[in-house]
Amino acid sequence: MNIRGGSSANGRRDINTASQYGLRGILAWEPDDRWKFPLLGATQRTEDDDIAYADNYDGRLEHGDSPRASPGKSGYDLANLSIERRFDWGALISQTSYVKKRFEIFIEASRALGGLLPLLAGANDNHSKGFTQELRAVSAPGDGPWRRLLGGFY
Repeated sequence: MNIRGGSSANGRRDINTASQYGLRGILAWEPDDRWKFPLLGATQRTEDDDIAYADNYDGRLEHGDSPRASPGKSGYDLANLSIERRFDWGALISQTSYVKKRFEIFIEASRALGGLLPLLAGANDNHSKGFTQELRAVSAPGDGPWRRLLGGFY
């Protein structure tokens, strides 16, 4: 996906172009009617040539000239493995997940001071990752009007 707009920085046009792509997939193995092993993966990347904002009151989707652009990048990667064992009373499910996230941006904020000199700027570079383990028991469907679930995670 590409998005173009009319913003400018230092006389350059269409700098708030954004590029984005993502992929996801699921692979599941069921060796019999009691076991299920789905594996899920997903990733996404976004790159912005300039931060998207408008600084006018007449409806134009653009902002005034800036000393430089405010580029940014973000993305994530996700993996999840689920192991499900079905019993007569319901199912026992274990899910293990890993996620990695990134967010990097330079913010040119000199327009807030009303000038074209690069006097005010900031940068943000965040990277995080996490691991989650969940175990839950779920009652079988058709076991009356209510289903029961008990689980925990860390």
